[in-house]
Amino acid sequence: MKDTKEFILKTAYYMFLRNNYEAVTMSKISSATQLTKGAIYHHFDSKEELFKAVVDKYILENKVPRPSKHDTLKEFIELSIQQMKDKVSEDSNEVKDLKNTEFIHYLSFIVDTIQYYPGFKNIGQKFFKEGMKFWKILLEDAMKKGEIRKDLDTEAIAMNFLSIHFGIGSNMILTNSIEYAFDMYKRQMEEQYKLLLI
Repeated sequence: MKDTKEFILKTAYYMFLRNNYEAVTMSKISSATQLTKGAIYHHFDSKEELFKAVVDKYILENKVPRPSKHDTLKEFIELSIQQMKDKVSEDSNEVKDLKNTEFIHYLSFIVDTIQYYPGFKNIGQKFFKEGMKFWKILLEDAMKKGEIRKDLDTEAIAMNFLSIHFGIGSNMILTNSIEYAFDMYKRQMEEQYKLLLI
């Protein structure tokens, strides 16, 4: 039963990823899964509920986690780079049949999510504010320890690090290369850190 629900979610995810929200119907999901509509409705009351479950699983629960153990800002950045590398590699394997277009599809999926997932914009804003707060604390701690300069605008620097993080998708779209996008992410993170040193 749980396997069937997961199979429906995964199939629906690929369909919502490749097509816009309006183009995906319960009939098409039924055809793609080779399950009856009744079997799908047993797990999900509507397309809206199924879409929300897909977003919950593949976006909200699928974020790159922050490294939890680190002594310095440099160590945190190194661990973040490794986690991003692992995540990009994992996601690329997950949607490998989309080849190098997965970020474009993913971006389109995010636009649909903002439009069709109630409250998603608020969730995104909350996530962003939490990220800003986290980076500011991290930077202030590095200042106190003498790791980085004390004359920095922590809000601006926190925004720079977040922009680098979110920019990996833009780099992918611009170059159509996962490898380049990750390499640029790594270089940007390392260069931003160098600018903060005493």
